[in-house]
Amino acid sequence: MFKVKKDSELGQLCNTSNPNRIYYLPQEVADTSITGLAKAVTMMLNLEMSINRGAESKDLLPTILSVSRLFNLT
Repeated sequence: MFKVKKDSELGQLCNTSNPNRIYYLPQEVADTSITGLAKAVTMMLNLEMSINRGAESKDLLPTILSVSRLFNLT
């Protein structure tokens, strides 16, 4: 496991275009439950597999909306 002391180092490891963004991520997910995050990750992995199998975009939209509803983004 990596031991990172600075947000900028973690940003570089994650290949983010803006390494300083790492500072704000914990604040953005502070009110989110672990269960919600686990569901979102599962749904996104299933979405990725569907994309890799060549699913049409109209078939992907319900999953994308479901993920956003987990976090009240719609």
